[in-house]
Amino acid sequence: MSEPMREQEMLQWSGASQRILDAVAVIAAAKNLAVGRVGCNREDMKLVTDIARKNADVVGNKTPIHATHGGVTERVVIGITGPVGAGKSTLAAQLSSCVIATDHYFPNYDVTPEHLRDVPEYSDLPRLASDLAALRRGEDVTIPVWSFVSHSREGYQRVQGAPIVVCEGIHALHEIPRAHLDISIYVDAPSTVRWSRWEALELSGVRQLGVEQARAFFHEFAEPIFGCFAGGYKSAARFVVVNDGGASL
Repeated sequence: MSEPMREQEMLQWSGASQRILDAVAVIAAAKNLAVGRVGCNREDMKLVTDIARKNADVVGNKTPIHATHGGVTERVVIGITGPVGAGKSTLAAQLSSCVIATDHYFPNYDVTPEHLRDVPEYSDLPRLASDLAALRRGEDVTIPVWSFVSHSREGYQRVQGAPIVVCEGIHALHEIPRAHLDISIYVDAPSTVRWSRWEALELSGVRQLGVEQARAFFHEFAEPIFGCFAGGYKSAARFVVVNDGGASL
């Protein structure tokens, strides 16, 4: 059940997380109503959820994020995309403690040509979609662990489900994982601001590519490759968040 098309809403960084959580509450209430009152019929659940989304301006209530009726619970899954350095992970952390980064589904760099490393077909998006579907059902999952030190998959980790699950990364709104999202978000920021954030990470030693190699990758590969998908991802987003201030990655 992917998010139905509706009017896109532009948000400034300040206050964006609260507006998104208001929309989450409406969707969660619809899921609870569907599960609790229509005998767990999935088609009826979809109908009620879609109605709630179309009326998402009626928000600001204290609706619980999720409830269990007859042993059935569905979580709300949010997808956040945007170019490198836009502030995706910062916004994700404001929305939930259960955050799945698409970075963990990257290919191993040592066997992937540089110009293909950010191409979605080389990420394990089918596995990401499967993991999101399980988390949406309230199940725990085992996800890959991808390292920015070795630039490869180094193992796996167990992730416990939560009332709100956030998937963030450059291809979080790709059509494969998007089928399992309730709310889609696009975060944007000027290129100069985004590069300065990445440069700060490299200087801190977090990414360990080195400033010069990172600069080359940013301008020669990351920017143009994401640009090929940015229009489609942005048009699919329910919310577009403008982050041209001091927020980090």
